[in-house]
Amino acid sequence: MRLWEAAILVLAGTHVVVAKISKDVVANVACEVCGQAVREALDIAQKEDANSEDDLSGIVENICSVTRGKRPWLAKLDITRPVANGPLRLQKHESLGRCRKECSIMQRACAVSLDGKEDALVQLLQNDEVSALQLEEEVCQRVCKAKLPTLSNWQDELFDEKRGLDADELAEYKHKLGIEGEVNSWGSPNQLDVQSLPAEAKQKLQAAVSGKQGGSGGPEEVNVEDLPEDVQQKLRDAKSGNSNGFGSSMGGLFGGAMGKNQLDVNSLPSHVKSSLGDALNGVNVTVKLALDNDLLDEAAKPPSPGWDGTLNIHFRTLMPLEKLFHGFCSHVGLRREGVSFSFRTKGTLSGRQTLSHYGIGDKDVLHVSSDVAEDEEEL
Repeated sequence: MRLWEAAILVLAGTHVVVAKISKDVVANVACEVCGQAVREALDIAQKEDANSEDDLSGIVENICSVTRGKRPWLAKLDITRPVANGPLRLQKHESLGRCRKECSIMQRACAVSLDGKEDALVQLLQNDEVSALQLEEEVCQRVCKAKLPTLSNWQDELFDEKRGLDADELAEYKHKLGIEGEVNSWGSPNQLDVQSLPAEAKQKLQAAVSGKQGGSGGPEEVNVEDLPEDVQQKLRDAKSGNSNGFGSSMGGLFGGAMGKNQLDVNSLPSHVKSSLGDALNGVNVTVKLALDNDLLDEAAKPPSPGWDGTLNIHFRTLMPLEKLFHGFCSHVGLRREGVSFSFRTKGTLSGRQTLSHYGIGDKDVLHVSSDVAEDEEEL
């Protein structure tokens, strides 16, 4: 099974409302979504001067993900139907939207359109002379020539501009920063009011920006020398207390209303923003979830005919495991209640803990079974 089949389960940092996805709707937008995807991949590759197979494979592998990709381009798209009973069309907005039904549809359409074409797309991107039109003709031909099914009951979903953090996003930041009290979400997309954080949480966040948070990165993690000089100065002011203190000078860290001495995360290079995410949420690893035979027949939504009960999932090492557990159960059609997850000698895993807490890493296997009368392992 390809990893993209599980990619929408556990999207770090962006709340995705999972809804039933119509195959007919996916087929109707797949051609346009594919064209957008290959153009985005080409633009990213050119702007990052990426030409090695590894670099390009990383771009292509994550191009259909709202959160793991280099850009959240899918969250700017809106499915419309300009003419009653006519074809569906995509509209691109300047701002990000909340990832709900239509966003999930476009993620699936992107994954379906590129399925089996990933290697070909990587090879085409290695050609410096390749154009967006050539990519569309080579990669998107299959879905663009397919006969489109008739849509009879299409209901449009209004594009909802994303302002502030969703409830579960805010909860994740609070968990990462050790916050017990209330934290405010405010302003434009992805903003966090850093002034509302406790002093200890501010120090953790400051350490993440300066690359000094231990255990989650190497010497290149959030390297201040990679930042523009004016941004470096803002950071130095924040650390030395020459401005209004860490709370105010870092108030725009998550896109805040930019004022004097405020740091806009959009001013950071993409790899620095990525490593900041790694510092707060941990690195992405692939874990395999293996469903016990006694639960296999209870899965109401097996990912494929004859499914063997195993699923590979990308997940961050410092995120609460409950997000993984809930996402898996929802994806395969199991009730979360009565299902337990375990790993080797650790016993039943707690949803409040993380992969890192249990020493779980890339390629490790978690066993999924019927719940037993046993306390969660807290260690």
